Amino acid sequence: MKLREADDLAHGWGRIGEDQIKEFKNRINAQIKKSHPFTISDLAVNGNDVMNVLGIESGPRVGKILDKLLDIVIEKPEHNQKDKLTEMLKDLKAR
Repeated sequence: MKLREADDLAHGWGRIGEDQIKEFKNRINAQIKKSHPFTISDLAVNGNDVMNVLGIESGPRVGKILDKLLDIVIEKPEHNQKDKLTEMLKDLKAR
């Protein structure tokens, strides 16, 4: 943000306003979230998907499975697609 502010000043555009800073931060955060999952809520599947695919009830096991899926997509963000994660769940069910 400081770099953006300095760049604007250097180009003679003046200081950017709070609304512009907020919009810029939101755009950056949205882009980061799209490409790099950081939390379970960033996964392309959720607890309901896990329960439906595995035929299990709500409980700690669902959370553990989601944690494992998050570990996988943090290492390989390209796996954060519903069809890929669903296939991983089906593989887990077959074991």
